[in-house]
Amino acid sequence: QQGLNEGKLTVLIRAIGAIACLADASGEEFLPHYGIMVGLKATMKACPNVRTHELSVLRGAAIEAASIVGQSTSGPDGENASLYAKDASEIMEFATSLLNSEQTDIVPMDQLFAACARIAAVMKSQYVPFMPSILPHILKRATEKLEVSITDSEDNNKQETTERDDEGYNINIPGMGLKKIKINTTQLEEKANSARAIYEHARSLGKEFGPYVAPSADAFLPLLQNEYSGEVRSTSAQALSQIFKASCLAAKEGNGAQSLAPTLLPQLAKALAKQLSQESDDDELENRYAIADALSEVLYDAYTHKTPSGMRVAQISALDAREIVSHVMILIAGCLARRSRLITEMTTDVVDEDELARCEEKLNSEQELLTHLVDIVGYQLKSLGQTFTPIFSQLVAKPLGKLLTSSGTRDDRARLSATCLFDDCVEHCGPEAANNYAPQLLQGIVESLNDPG
Repeated sequence: QQGLNEGKLTVLIRAIGAIACLADASGEEFLPHYGIMVGLKATMKACPNVRTHELSVLRGAAIEAASIVGQSTSGPDGENASLYAKDASEIMEFATSLLNSEQTDIVPMDQLFAACARIAAVMKSQYVPFMPSILPHILKRATEKLEVSITDSEDNNKQETTERDDEGYNINIPGMGLKKIKINTTQLEEKANSARAIYEHARSLGKEFGPYVAPSADAFLPLLQNEYSGEVRSTSAQALSQIFKASCLAAKEGNGAQSLAPTLLPQLAKALAKQLSQESDDDELENRYAIADALSEVLYDAYTHKTPSGMRVAQISALDAREIVSHVMILIAGCLARRSRLITEMTTDVVDEDELARCEEKLNSEQELLTHLVDIVGYQLKSLGQTFTPIFSQLVAKPLGKLLTSSGTRDDRARLSATCLFDDCVEHCGPEAANNYAPQLLQGIVESLNDPG
C-alpha cells in the first residue's frame, strides 16, 4: 500500500476497468495480452490485512477484470478455455477462501459473485466443486429479511411525496394517514444482483445445477412478489426460468432432480402468470417483458424436454393451463388495446418526427411483449393437444378470431398472433378442433394473401 495514495488508487482502478473493457470488446483478439492476468491476480490479493474501502474497490476491479479477460479470451465456444483453466481455479480458490472465512469486506460481494458467474460460464462442470462454497452466500443475500420501517411522519402537514431522501419516503396511507417509510435500498440491489448471479450459474452449469434447483427455487419464488422493486421481481423471474431449465436438463439425465421439474412447473408457472397480471400499466414495460419472457421459457422447456423414453419431464395440467391462459388473455387484450391507440395516434394525429419515433419505439416494445404472451398460450396448447380444445374455445377463439381479418383490426401483428394460435389449434388439438376452426383460419389466410398492403 506504500506509495499508493487515493489519487493513484483511483487511476489504477480506472486503468484496470479500461483493461476489462478492451478485453470484452476484443474477445479472442485479446489473447496476445493475456499476460496481464498475472498482474490482475496479484492486485486481487493485494494487502489482504488492510481493510479500507479504496483497496476493496481495487481488489474488486481486479477480480472483475480477471474474469472478463478469461471469459473473453476463452472464445465463444470455449476453444481457448484450457489456457484460462489454471488461473480460473486460482481465482475461485481465492474467492471461496474469502467466503468460507467470512472475510466479506476484502472484495465487494456483487463483483465477486459476478466474477464467479463468468468463470462458471467457462469452466462448466469443472466449476461444480466450488458451488457448495458459493451458493449459500448468494442465497443468503436473496433471502435476507428486507429492512422496512413505517413510522409516523414527523411533520403531519408535510405534503405526500414519492421522492426519497436520507430519511425515507413520506406517503399518505389510506386509513393510517401520513407515514414515513424507510427501505434498505442496498438490500434490494443485492437481491437483484443475487438473482443475476443465480441466472448465470444455472445457465452455465445446465444439468450440473440439478442438486441446487430446490434451494434456489425456494429462495427466489417469494421475490416474485417483492412489492418494493420491479427490478427484484424481473430478475428473480429470469433466474427462476433458468433454474427450471436446469431441472429439466437434470431430469433428462436422471441425475437426482427428476422429481423436481414436474413439481416445480405448476408452482412456478402459476406464480409467474399471477405476478404478470399484477404488474400495472404504470410499471416499467421491461418488468412485464422480463416476467412474460420467463414464463414463456418455462413453458417452452416443459414442452420440449423429454426423457429417453419419450415422456416429457414436466407436464402442465389442463386445470393449471386454464388458470394461466385466463390471466394471459386479459394481458393480450390490454397489449392489443395499447397498440391500437398507438397506431391511431400515428395515423390520425399530427405528430412530429420525435413523437413518431417515440410511438414506434413503444409499438415495438408492445410487439415483443405480445410475442411472449402468445407463446405462453401456444406452448400450453401444443403440450396438451386435444385436451386444450375447451380452453381454446372458451378463452381464445372469440377474442382472437375476430382479428383474423382486416375488418377486425388494422394491426398486422395482431392478425399474425391470431393466425399463429388458430394454426396451432388446427394442427395440435385434434380433428374436431380442426373441423371447427380451419374454415375461419383459411378465410383469414386467403384475405391476408390477397391484401395488396
